[in-house]
Amino acid sequence: MNGAFPVWVELHVDDEVLASNTQRWAEARALVERVAAVAEEQEARLCFRFRETFSRCAVSDDIMSRLLRAGHELGVHAHGKGFIRAVEAIKACGVEPQIAVPGLVQAGPNGRAALLKQVRSLGFTLVTDHGIRPAWAYEGFATREENGLIVMAPTVRPTDWGLISHQGQRMGFRRQMAARLRRLEQRAFEQGAEYFGVAFHEHDLCAPGSLKPTSEAIEGLRDYLDARIRPSAECLKSNAPIPVRDAKPLSDRRTFLVRKVNSVMGMGRGQVEMLTHRARKSRRLRIRRPDLGPNMQWVEVDNRAIVLQMSGSVQPRAICLMSHAGLNGGIRQGMAPFGLGERDLAREGWALWTYDRSGTGRSPSSPDPDLSPGNPAHLADWLAVLARARLVGIPVVALSWSSGIIPVLKGISEGICPDALVDGEGPSDRRSLVPPRGPKAIEMQQRDPWNDALWNGLEAERMMAHYRGPYARLQGEHDHVHGSMTIHAQRMWNAATASECEVWPLNRLAGYLHGHPSEVLEALDWARKKIGA
Repeated sequence: MNGAFPVWVELHVDDEVLASNTQRWAEARALVERVAAVAEEQEARLCFRFRETFSRCAVSDDIMSRLLRAGHELGVHAHGKGFIRAVEAIKACGVEPQIAVPGLVQAGPNGRAALLKQVRSLGFTLVTDHGIRPAWAYEGFATREENGLIVMAPTVRPTDWGLISHQGQRMGFRRQMAARLRRLEQRAFEQGAEYFGVAFHEHDLCAPGSLKPTSEAIEGLRDYLDARIRPSAECLKSNAPIPVRDAKPLSDRRTFLVRKVNSVMGMGRGQVEMLTHRARKSRRLRIRRPDLGPNMQWVEVDNRAIVLQMSGSVQPRAICLMSHAGLNGGIRQGMAPFGLGERDLAREGWALWTYDRSGTGRSPSSPDPDLSPGNPAHLADWLAVLARARLVGIPVVALSWSSGIIPVLKGISEGICPDALVDGEGPSDRRSLVPPRGPKAIEMQQRDPWNDALWNGLEAERMMAHYRGPYARLQGEHDHVHGSMTIHAQRMWNAATASECEVWPLNRLAGYLHGHPSEVLEALDWARKKIGA
């Protein structure tokens, strides 16, 4: 491993024992000093995060100053309203806390912004805290700016390296955990992480109810620590952000469409459920009709059928074949995620083909009803529709939306390629593939992010190695799944470049992608020109 790869170890002095009996202050102080001494023996420097009780007990002691003089990093750890009290307690010891761990998970999505605002008002610039996994899939793989603060999170959670069981039982720090951390650290480095961070509590080094570290915990800690361990503030990596392209003026019709999409995205849960119920009811009624209409047809796939809709120019120069994600099917969504309609493409000389994957829209489910990425039935659906498009005899440009890129690239890895690929905010790898909400979130999150076998055929970034054609990435500054997190766009673009594809310049478009229909048409036109259509 590259010796320059930054690694930080964060120790939360959690006061679990001391808070119930402050008479045990001498034991608590001795534990912290022992851990610091072990680190210093190994030429490592730790990131201590203190809570209120320890800090108040340390007012008449100089332990905090000694840690700072030795080169360790000091921060404050608290939840919610106790944060200000913890900050004041540390300052009363004559030191300024440098880093904040304010308990973002406990605050939840609704209290997160208010808590970060409070942290910033107290003069902090850096937060090291586990975010909420669904909201931030790239924990530990990149820093981010949020509410005017730099936020970085430990790379691994306690369950990843065995400190806590999946049932919530704390297992205690053991020597084999240090070996596991080393392996995970190597994996993170190989996957292009900016740093590797791990956090645990001081009582994880002790038997339950004790403040005396076990010999095995100390030896395990000694196994892991060395000179590569540094303060978290020194692990920050400054990357130039992807430039934001200003939106071009929209026509009145497109503005209306964008407002319509925004209004749907802003609906309450009850409204969405009502519309979903109506859609399912109408879908049940329509599916009984034998005639799908003049521009729609059934496509046979493995003893079942899916619905395909064809529209656009009468004499098209190329086919824009869409591969969608989501529960509603591709025909119903159409070009709405891109801020466009069928006529917009028709005016540019495109034929637009959309279809409902198995189990969505009007297409009945396959024997496997799973709608999450990677269902083999959805690969078969894509290949069948692509084969039908090939019969027309004109170039085919694949336009994928979100995880709809998975069957496209899976087909490419099997040697069946469209002529060009335009990727609309597709996930790059296992961290950006974990959805933030809905029933499938639980299923995807239960996959071990460090187990390659579980993710075989699911990661677009890896499958890009099989593609050699033109590639364009469309990415909104506010990603439709992960908010302001757009690192997966850069990773996909990098993978396409490494595969020696012809790539369209990567631009993070201001706001949402559906607010940039002109840029979408521009990318499609670029792809069509690259294949001579």
